[in-house]
Amino acid sequence: MEAIKNNVIGTFNVATLALYHNVRKFVMISTDKAVNPTNCMGASKRCCEMIVQYLSNQPGAKTEFVTTRFGNVLGSNGSVIPKFKRQIENGQPVTVTHPDIIRYFMTIPEAVSLVMEAAAIAHGGEIFVLDMGQPVRIVQLAENLIRMYGKVPYRDVKIEFTGLRPGEKIKEELLMNEEGLQKTKNKLIFIGKQIDIDAGAFITQLRRLRDAALENNEQIAIEALHMMVPTFVTPEEFNRKYIPVTEHAPETEIRNAVDRHSGIERRSGIDRRTGNAAYAGNERRSGDDRRASGRPGRTERRSGTDRRAPQPADERAREAKQLQKV
Repeated sequence: MEAIKNNVIGTFNVATLALYHNVRKFVMISTDKAVNPTNCMGASKRCCEMIVQYLSNQPGAKTEFVTTRFGNVLGSNGSVIPKFKRQIENGQPVTVTHPDIIRYFMTIPEAVSLVMEAAAIAHGGEIFVLDMGQPVRIVQLAENLIRMYGKVPYRDVKIEFTGLRPGEKIKEELLMNEEGLQKTKNKLIFIGKQIDIDAGAFITQLRRLRDAALENNEQIAIEALHMMVPTFVTPEEFNRKYIPVTEHAPETEIRNAVDRHSGIERRSGIDRRTGNAAYAGNERRSGDDRRASGRPGRTERRSGTDRRAPQPADERAREAKQLQKV
């Protein structure tokens, strides 16, 4: 309910005040979660886009309304990076919801500069889609961050897969099927084709949504969101296109996804299922074969030492004193 009150009602109030006071330009920051949303937050942000579109079409409006839509911003509030850093620094496992989950990312300076430029070139009514580059697999982001701390993923720091959260999508999108892209002078900024809305029906549905939110009537509010945002679907319906449906989801889905990545860990010398170094790779090449209980590896044979049976510290100290006497 707070997503509706803050995003939908809040945006409508601020935008109508901007219109009333003839503010020159109004920029609404949207999100890729507004595209084919699977939760109330994403659906509410899609409603915000529609509010801005509705107000930009008001006759005699002097305010230029514009929407910018992009994905996650690294280092911002709610970003996954600070969470991963806390877990690594506290010696905890790094938690990722699913091995195949991917997201778009950009840095704070990139986001700010592109939003400012989009606002500068806007004439009112546009929805600007920022080029986010290639999507990033979150598990690879976690692995790289662990390595930046000088640790080995799955061995020094475990990565645990917790399962998709309620309303979470396996991947995000920047465009709906009905939208197309138009180029601008900046190769990183595109204009999306707005989907036409029925102004009369929209404002009626918006009032219904507002009343339900103010009365904390969750059922009517969800129904109103689905009426206003036809692309609002359940996460199961969306993720079914990308995750095989199994009888024991999500545990089986996660296990299958991990198995698909197992070849990468074997090649890198890490067994994700155990968190240990893969014996066939790094250890055998270094001569440290932990499977052999009776014979030292090649490195140990050459040096004449057996690292698997280190001497206690007090015994080494006694030997050092005896050598000093000699």
